[in-house]
Amino acid sequence: MTLTERTRLAQELHDGIAQDLVGVGYCLDLIMSNQETPVETRQEIRKVRLDITDLLDKIRSEIHDLHEVSEKSFIAQLRDAAEDLCTDYDLTLDLPDEQIFLPDETSYQLMRIVRELLRNIVRHSNATKVGLHLINSGSEITLSINDNGHGGALQNSYSFGLTGSADRARSIGGALTWQSDSTGFAATIHFPISQQLF
Repeated sequence: MTLTERTRLAQELHDGIAQDLVGVGYCLDLIMSNQETPVETRQEIRKVRLDITDLLDKIRSEIHDLHEVSEKSFIAQLRDAAEDLCTDYDLTLDLPDEQIFLPDETSYQLMRIVRELLRNIVRHSNATKVGLHLINSGSEITLSINDNGHGGALQNSYSFGLTGSADRARSIGGALTWQSDSTGFAATIHFPISQQLF
């Protein structure tokens, strides 16, 4: 996906579904503020309203990502994303000192995967520790993300996010695998770099 295509998609998201969700949120606010609305109904609507707010935050983040073209190395982008999203966690970053620069599309797709995985950990895992590890063999990069949460990565929207991330990995010639149980969640991304570094 070229920068022009990403910019167009970002605009469509902003003008379309994002604005629609804002409108739905306002309607829910009006219903909740109506004194004739039963208390139990207000409580249920409030839950939906919070879900919409979370979804809007995610869409806005996606719009930002679509616009962004970073001149930083891939390692620097990984570090920034982890430190930004995991501020409340015991974060372990095992990243090489070398600077790795990837083509825009490869870097873009990988960072979308990383942010999706980290956001899902924050939202669903109840973890206290998060680790991000990268190994560069020269022909392949192996990137791992793990937490010490309760698992649950295969449920509901988390599973959908993983499926989308796996599709993104395949689009750049890589693969995403994961496992999730009561001891935590772990995901590994493998992707070739022999034809991609410049």
